[in-house]
Amino acid sequence: MSNKKSACDTANATSTKNNKPNSIISSATKKIKLCNGKNLKDRKSKAILEPVKKMLCEFSEQNEEFARAVTAAENLENLIDEVGKKLPAVVSDLDVYQQIVGKIFPGAKVTFAMQIHMSEYELEQPTEQEKAPVTLDLGNLIDW
Repeated sequence: MSNKKSACDTANATSTKNNKPNSIISSATKKIKLCNGKNLKDRKSKAILEPVKKMLCEFSEQNEEFARAVTAAENLENLIDEVGKKLPAVVSDLDVYQQIVGKIFPGAKVTFAMQIHMSEYELEQPTEQEKAPVTLDLGNLIDW
């Protein structure tokens, strides 16, 4: 029996290796970071590029399934340009992120939560006696 691996064995090993969560996440973040504003045609697309890249990296790091969808997306720059061209003159971050995420992972929803910490000490681990920070769901503001 030969010690040489067949092409099929090598492909299976590579496929298995590439399906590890850390590999998927690093592939997604690498793909996101390679997005370049020079390739965007619309000025609104260029304006949203950096915040969208940051958001996509954060979401990819939090959820392997989303990272897989990012990796599978054909061209993120075209997707961002497509969303940017359709944006109105005034738009919320929530709307932008929802549209981008919806293109990458249809059916996904983006929600926001904002917390107010009355001092830097509240950012540390709260004790049972301390109050939890005030939280506002920005999604509720959209219904106004």
